[in-house]
Amino acid sequence: MDAAEHLGVKNPSVSRAVKVLVKQKYPLKAADGALSLTEQGLQTAAQVYEKHQCFTRQLIEAGLPCDIAAQDACRLEHVIGEASFAKLKEAAWQMARKAAPPDE
Repeated sequence: MDAAEHLGVKNPSVSRAVKVLVKQKYPLKAADGALSLTEQGLQTAAQVYEKHQCFTRQLIEAGLPCDIAAQDACRLEHVIGEASFAKLKEAAWQMARKAAPPDE
């Protein structure tokens, strides 16, 4: 897959981003140029994806259209710290639990 085309950016942007990620030891670069994630990269990707899903769901529930919710979630997932995210996730879980109908 052409990453630049998929992301809607120019190839130099992708090259710079890949260099930064390689320095942080997230992807492994094969001799043929293919990339795969290291264990650390997989863990980080899973954490970012969890944030993305959580923020997208909350923004949609708050009334935003799906496309705007997904775009804003992309921004939020990269800037929020782990402690803040954990607190927001816990608060959202507690609110959902309170809003759920009682067990019969």
